[in-house]
Amino acid sequence: MRSFSTAPSERPAYLADSLQKQGLLGKWYHLMAYHLPEGQKPTLRDQEIIRRSRLATFVLVVQLLLIEGPVVPVVAAAPNHAIVMPWLLGCLVILLLAFVCNRLGKLTLAGLLMVLSIEITVGMKILTVPGGLSLATLPQFDILIQPVLLAVVLLPPWSAFVTAFLNVVFILFSLLAGPHAPDLRAALVNPTLAGDIFAVPIMAQFIIATVAFLIVANLLSALKRASKAEQIASLEHAIAHSRAEIERRNQELEQGIAGIVQTIQSATRSQPTYEKVTLPPGNVLWPVIQQIWVFLDRYQRARKAEHAYEATVQASTELLHCLEEAQQGRPAHLPPRRGTPLDGILFTLGQVQQQQQQRTEGHFSGPLTRPSNT
Repeated sequence: MRSFSTAPSERPAYLADSLQKQGLLGKWYHLMAYHLPEGQKPTLRDQEIIRRSRLATFVLVVQLLLIEGPVVPVVAAAPNHAIVMPWLLGCLVILLLAFVCNRLGKLTLAGLLMVLSIEITVGMKILTVPGGLSLATLPQFDILIQPVLLAVVLLPPWSAFVTAFLNVVFILFSLLAGPHAPDLRAALVNPTLAGDIFAVPIMAQFIIATVAFLIVANLLSALKRASKAEQIASLEHAIAHSRAEIERRNQELEQGIAGIVQTIQSATRSQPTYEKVTLPPGNVLWPVIQQIWVFLDRYQRARKAEHAYEATVQASTELLHCLEEAQQGRPAHLPPRRGTPLDGILFTLGQVQQQQQQRTEGHFSGPLTRPSNT
């Protein structure tokens, strides 16, 4: 017997899983990004983690191969390589650990490692500039926008403001207490230039953090609405399939009940056999009607046995009456044979009667005579 199921046998095209990717991109995601075990349906939170993990794979590759990797030969040739190179290699190791964390689904830890890697690399580069920080090297503060963007994409959106605040603290420390070149020291004592030197990088941090937060928050909200809409559509499809399944089962039940009623009515008629109404093997009542057939077969045999018993009782009563009539010397007719166990006795008595008639050589009407119709 088939069981009820609310899961659709085939998902329609509009419910295709948006997380399923084919070809080279799918292999890349399967190798580098976090994915659920085979067959497990992702929840809304799982979908968000998977999307963030896939985005992190590209960010990690770009950061490793296009940002920090090419800096290695530059730092190796720089005068301060003895100080910066160990920190840079440590940051590369941190990026490799971020790859592992991302593959395991630990997105928060992977994002923190990536942000930390850029913060350390940029911070050490700024603080170890030969001759101190100068007006020409101030644009390096703009690189600190990268960890803000990484934080808002790979971490909760509000982390962009935390990262921007830490960057502002580092900028203030670098401008107030870090090593300065003569041109920067001269500019800092000039009120007109000092305001711009402090305001430009600090304002950039908070502006980028605010804009990135709003964009990513709206995107995440749109993704959640889309995922919920997909789940609602999937549920509606499952409910429709369930209703169709229930309607089909109801039709099977109606068909099966009608067949059972027809079979029982046929068996209750005074007939030697009854009509077996068949059902398709997949019908929900197929096992029931098989048991009903067994019961009705036994019922028919019981009815036949009851008829045979009634006929035997009737024949026994008639034979007893016939013997009583013969014992009193009155003419008695043997009862007809009805297919009962007494037929043998009746046959023997009939033979005895014929022998008596033959001995008397005439139409002797003895105590026992057979009826003329036998």
